Amino acid sequence: TRVPHNTRSDTKQYGYCKDEYSDFGSFPPQLYVRISNRLIGQKLLTQNNIANPKIKPDGVAMGCWPFDQHTVSRYAIPDPTDPFGKRRIVRNEGFFRAEVGPKEKCEKFAFYNVPFGTMVPVDPD
Repeated sequence: TRVPHNTRSDTKQYGYCKDEYSDFGSFPPQLYVRISNRLIGQKLLTQNNIANPKIKPDGVAMGCWPFDQHTVSRYAIPDPTDPFGKRRIVRNEGFFRAEVGPKEKCEKFAFYNVPFGTMVPVDPD
């Protein structure tokens, strides 16, 4: 394992949260992946192949959210409205959000499948 021994032994004392998912032994019944753009999987998930086709033969998960990327970096730049050039403002870089397709069968967004290969690392070791 890549987790250092000290970290593993220190965190063993915590276990699962006893007051959540009690019907499932305190273990969540479904996978929740908020962001995974750093995983190099056997398949690459792109904006195009999320939407076209939406149903995949090896789909193992379902999504219902726009294709998005949260801010990658944040830095300070001179404020262009400051006549003295002393004030700085924050600039976010890397954020975008794009709709996947027509809004259907979901309150807000269209569902799409996530292929199994996107969750399997190229080199599992």
